[in-house]
Amino acid sequence: MITTRRTFRLAIRVALAALLIGVVGVGGAAARPIDEHSAKVSVTIVQAPPTSNDILTYTIKAANRGDGWAHYAKITIPFNAAALKPLDVQFSGAPAWVVKDEAGFQIRTERLNSGGGATIATMRFVRLPGAAKSAALTERLTYSWRDDVGGGSGRSNLPVDAPRPFYTLTHRQVGNKHFFNTNVFLPGEPVVFWYQTPSGSTVPTEVKRDMIIDASSTNATDKGSDYILADADGSFDLRFSTGDLSPGEYMMVARGDISGLTAVGMCQLHE
Repeated sequence: MITTRRTFRLAIRVALAALLIGVVGVGGAAARPIDEHSAKVSVTIVQAPPTSNDILTYTIKAANRGDGWAHYAKITIPFNAAALKPLDVQFSGAPAWVVKDEAGFQIRTERLNSGGGATIATMRFVRLPGAAKSAALTERLTYSWRDDVGGGSGRSNLPVDAPRPFYTLTHRQVGNKHFFNTNVFLPGEPVVFWYQTPSGSTVPTEVKRDMIIDASSTNATDKGSDYILADADGSFDLRFSTGDLSPGEYMMVARGDISGLTAVGMCQLHE
């Protein structure tokens, strides 16, 4: 259990590390062919800090990063109707509305403009009497849209409750090897990494053969990638290259390039 003081300290360190995003951004992600009629929709869901034991608030954002309009996007929110009941929804951005049909509870948009058009839904659920205190959304949202080249579909990140202001990047140690993993990101999302040293210095990294390495340790002919793509379940499992590092506590930061979600994990290196 992380103490309040330590959580505050980590929050400050994460905020400082975020200044490095421009340095370690996803360099190769923009080099894809552009189809001026194609939309590219992503959906993220984030749980807000609780204000009541029985009220759960989620922010759901659908954004179009493509070069064509997205028509009639449909976002399905799976939930346990025996434990949760939708309370209300408020929208901002592009017009959207709520539909309940045979597929369940849906948010629908008429049009998401190209180049970042978005709708944001603030949605509240209430826990029903007798429901477990841990009852919450647990499944990824599914969505689809139409565009001039046939449309597409996808899944959101996991709607897990984050220990503010970041998600958990799980650390495990096997012998003298250190690994970090999580599954909170969007499926197929580029994820970038950096770490902070015991002295507070921020170090850009690259990913090479499933290992996170110091970007300055590579040469022009032996470079890694600026990022890794999360798998179909929004997850990764990477080894942290620690061979040349001094003893002390290190903080690893992972940030989704599309979702903007941040996950943080700590590891202690010994002599």
